[in-house]
Amino acid sequence: MAQVKGRVIGLGIVALAVAAGLQYYTGSVFDQQLQQVKADLSPQSGVTITETARSFFSRQIDVKVVTESGDPSVQAAEILAKNAVSIWPLHISATTTLASQGLVAELEKLSGKPLPFAMHSSYTLGSDVKSNFTLGELKLTDEGNQFLIKPLTGDLTYNVNQRELDLKTDWQGGDLKSNQETALQVGAVSILTKQQQKQGLWFGTNTFDIASFSSETAASQVTFSNLKIDTDQQEKGEGLDFISQITLGDYQQTKPLQLNVKDALLKFQVTGLNRDALLVMSKQQKISEEQSQNELLQLLGKGVKVSIDQLSAKIGEGMLQGKGVMQLPADRAMPSNWDELLLPLTADAQLSVDEKVFLKQPQMLLMLLQLSSQGWISQKDGQLHSSVTIHDGMLSVNGNEVSQLF
Repeated sequence: MAQVKGRVIGLGIVALAVAAGLQYYTGSVFDQQLQQVKADLSPQSGVTITETARSFFSRQIDVKVVTESGDPSVQAAEILAKNAVSIWPLHISATTTLASQGLVAELEKLSGKPLPFAMHSSYTLGSDVKSNFTLGELKLTDEGNQFLIKPLTGDLTYNVNQRELDLKTDWQGGDLKSNQETALQVGAVSILTKQQQKQGLWFGTNTFDIASFSSETAASQVTFSNLKIDTDQQEKGEGLDFISQITLGDYQQTKPLQLNVKDALLKFQVTGLNRDALLVMSKQQKISEEQSQNELLQLLGKGVKVSIDQLSAKIGEGMLQGKGVMQLPADRAMPSNWDELLLPLTADAQLSVDEKVFLKQPQMLLMLLQLSSQGWISQKDGQLHSSVTIHDGMLSVNGNEVSQLF
């Protein structure tokens, strides 16, 4: 009996030692990952991470986000998120709350109650970090202006080893009623993000869906529906490509002009950006205007190309169509000033629109006819055309040289 009891105690001690070892290992993994996150932060992000308390079973991590507008007269927006982290063998969980200070304190003052925000995260070693967050309905009142912010929810998955991020956010929209006789309404908004971090930069796709939007003032009234924006940031060798597509189902304007646009589509891409220059820019906190100009020259100087692959829309009873491309050569030395950058620029763009688009806009049609008489627009078969080219610094419109740009 004594031997059995001794074995049980021995097994218990072994189990306790294994659990303690796993606990220590899990805490070490968390600390390493936290240090990596800190190292990956861009100084321009305005994010600082501070560990304010720790024990064998827990950590308290404060994340401060400061967003500056660039205008010294405007106070920076500050948010402080407090993360209570629980550490168990091979498993980590966290609960995030927002401190009642900075921007959060201002919102709570306008709403008259605590901000209805909650976030929970969990991570089992060897799997993905999973988080979900909610922001409840907010009713804000400020100097006669009334804001209604409807609930927002989000789900986040992060692969620690591959540094892959999947984020889905759904917002039910909001309303604004201003004492200046301004009314805004935003319908449901959905955001999907799939990104991967490589060498300090994020690559991947984003999709923004806005169901509807309306704005009305004494001078204007605008509504649109089914706006979708797709972006894709890709790594191409030493370069970086940005591709985007924007679609708009319906756009209505009744004041000051009547305008009806349907099935609008814009496809464009920017290719050949200097990835290394973008990485350097992301790691600099404060730079002079001269340094900023030099970094921008580095970013564009390796042969950047901007292409509008398709521009189309139905406007009233007619169609608008266009496309264009702007190219800087890649096989040259890095430019040291803007003249060196832009002089070899080549560009070619075409735009055409049906004349009947302007049948209900006589003043605009008259202006276009005046531009036509000056050679800026040509007329043929019921359409207005314009072709613009840039070569050797010379701007030409419809085949006629207009001016030397640079």
